[in-house]
Amino acid sequence: MIFQIKEGAVYSTSGNETVKISSDITESPYNQNFHKDKYGFEMSPTDIKNYAAHIFIWDYILKNDITTPCIILENDVKLKHTYEELCTDINSLDNEWDLIIPYNKLQEDTIPRNEIFPSRLGYYWGSYIYVINGEKITSMDCLKSIKQPIDEEILECSFNNSLKTLVIDTGWFEYDEVNCPVYKSRGSFFIEKIKKINLWEERHKEQAVEILKYLGEKAKELDLSLFAHAGTLLGIIRHDDIMPWDDDIDLCMDENEIELLLRAVENDNMIKFTKRIWHKTRSEYYKFFYKDGEYKEGYDYTFPFVDIWLLFRRGENLYMTSDGYEVLTTDYFPGKAYELYKAPILVPHNHESILQKMYKNWDKYIKVFSWSHRKKENCIDSIIAPIHTDGKGRIINQN
Repeated sequence: MIFQIKEGAVYSTSGNETVKISSDITESPYNQNFHKDKYGFEMSPTDIKNYAAHIFIWDYILKNDITTPCIILENDVKLKHTYEELCTDINSLDNEWDLIIPYNKLQEDTIPRNEIFPSRLGYYWGSYIYVINGEKITSMDCLKSIKQPIDEEILECSFNNSLKTLVIDTGWFEYDEVNCPVYKSRGSFFIEKIKKINLWEERHKEQAVEILKYLGEKAKELDLSLFAHAGTLLGIIRHDDIMPWDDDIDLCMDENEIELLLRAVENDNMIKFTKRIWHKTRSEYYKFFYKDGEYKEGYDYTFPFVDIWLLFRRGENLYMTSDGYEVLTTDYFPGKAYELYKAPILVPHNHESILQKMYKNWDKYIKVFSWSHRKKENCIDSIIAPIHTDGKGRIINQN
């Protein structure tokens, strides 16, 4: 039997007959604390209602003693084969499974995957198609507490072995994720929540900007090329600002120029610096901070700080950044003058290429990472939401 959730209603198909079995799926009670603790905000109403529709289907299967494989579809999923043909494939499998996730791996290189659905096992997956073993419908009881989106909960229960899940490569279905109501609603909901995230306290941001201004003016005085880097570069290009969820400032410069800057900073004695080794590359970079900043035990620097990463020359035309990116020297030079809170710095000449290496699809999605540089810990789980940008990568207001 096939069940389909569409526009708030649930339909069942047996043979050539399709009937509406529910037209009034409403929001259900859910564990408000779980999602808020994990992400920093509550579940979206659309995700709650969608989850409730799945629970309705599971209960329907149990009440009607349906023991055949049950294919669950969301919205506009189109099966490329008949139910009978799919059952031939399903019945050829070992029967020791509760649920099948039919990733369309054969087309993963031709169909773009949208990233606000969870990334598991190298795939991006929503709950838009799966198969339940009707004989083991009670195994779905582990999912009946609503606490996070159903796609997350199904995969979590699969990983912790509460469900015996088969992940198989199929060409069973076609689906347009971009026009999926759950996708669009979740994306809009996440964007509104992201707008409220701010890891900066005002006093800390002011101090970080003071350090930035000092370094920018000193580099300009010494005729050094000081570039925006990493999250700071992304913030400049996409938001024309420091991103409120990125509570440090990143810069970079040629390895042959850093010593001149360090000597000048040491002579002025206005701020302090320390040499650090990036654990992923074993390459050096530097943190600049105030002596009387906020101290955390076990660290030889205070918060807030500004990082300067190094550009190591690899031949005549290449740089290797100390955080591990190989970049053409012509991607940096000639740099473009930019003032970030009146601090004179440079933006790389071909910043699009650099950002694409560091943050794939940076102009299509906002990805909020969980790390707080101040607290030295993860604050929330990472959040991803789709965005629209103009031809230069600047975010377009989606209100």
